[in-house]
Amino acid sequence: MTLNRGTAAPIAAFLFYAAAALPFRANLALVPSPRAGADYAHIIEGPCRDRCAACGHSPCRACEPSRLGRLQGEQPRSEHCRLHPHHRRQRRKGERFRYRPPFPRARLSDRAIADYHEAIRLDLKYADAYYGRGLTYRNKGDLERAIADYSEAIRLDPKLAAAYNNRGTAYRDQHDLDRAIADFNEAIRLAPEVEAVYPDTIIRRLAHFNRGSAYAEKGDLDRGIADFNEAIRLDPKSADAYYRRAATYVAKHDIARAVADLSEVIRLAPEVASVRHERGKLYQVQRDYAHAIADYTEAIRLDPKFAAAYNDRGTRTASRAI
Repeated sequence: MTLNRGTAAPIAAFLFYAAAALPFRANLALVPSPRAGADYAHIIEGPCRDRCAACGHSPCRACEPSRLGRLQGEQPRSEHCRLHPHHRRQRRKGERFRYRPPFPRARLSDRAIADYHEAIRLDLKYADAYYGRGLTYRNKGDLERAIADYSEAIRLDPKLAAAYNNRGTAYRDQHDLDRAIADFNEAIRLAPEVEAVYPDTIIRRLAHFNRGSAYAEKGDLDRGIADFNEAIRLDPKSADAYYRRAATYVAKHDIARAVADLSEVIRLAPEVASVRHERGKLYQVQRDYAHAIADYTEAIRLDPKFAAAYNDRGTRTASRAI
C-alpha cells in the first residue's frame, strides 16, 4: 500500500516518538459506543490527566522514549521532563526487572571518571582508558569531552573499531552526520581485525545499524535500509534494526513492509507495549481496523496506563459504531 506524503510523514514521525493522548471530555456525549466512552474516560480520569509543570506534556508517554528507544540511545525530550517526579518511570506489568544501583548514576559516573583519570595519569598511552572515559562522558551527555577521548584512543590505537563506532554516535548526536558516517565506515572496515574483547560481529552490527540511522536521518533511505539489512544478517535477533528499518519503510511509503518488520519486533520483544500500539497505527492506515483494535487492546493489556492506546482504541471503536 502506498501513501501520499501528507499521510506518511506524521506516521513516520510517530514511529520514533510516543504520542501523548489528548483529552476529549467535551466530545464524550457524542460518542455512541459505550466502550469508546470508557476508553476516553480512562484517559481523562486516569493518572495521565496530570501534566508536567515544566513542559506541559503527559508524564506517561510524551517525554519518555519507549523501551526500544532507550536501548537505541534516545533521551527524554527535556531535562525538565526527566527530573519531574511524574516522569520517574516505575516498573510496569510485562516488563522485566531492571537492577537499580544503590548509588545515583551521576555518582557512579564520577567515580568511573576518577578511576579512568588515574589510569591515564599512570599510563598516558593507555588507549582503553581513554575509550572507557569517553563512554562515560557520553553517558553523562558531555559529547565534546567524549569525542576528545575517543579521538585520543584512536590516535593511540588506530585499529580500535569500537572507538570509531562510538565517536560516530557522538557526532550523530551533534547532528554532524557526514563525520558520523565516515567514522562508521572506518569501524566497519576495521571490525574483522578486532580481538575477542570486542567481537567483530557486535561492532560490525552496531556500525551498520548506526550508519543506517545516519543515512536515514540524511534522507538517503535506500542506503539506510541496506545497512539495516546487513545488521539483521549479522544478528537476526536484532529487534532495534527491525524497528528502525520499519520506520525507514514508512518514510518510503511502504506500509506493508513496515508492518512486517514491526511484527518481527513483536516476536522478538513481545512485552513492549509501544510497538503493539505503533503497529496498530499502521494497520489503521491500511484500513485493517480489526487488527488495529486488537493491537491497541494488547498494548493496554501490557501497559494499563498507556493513554494513547486507550485514545486510539476509543477513536476506532467510535468510528465503527457510527
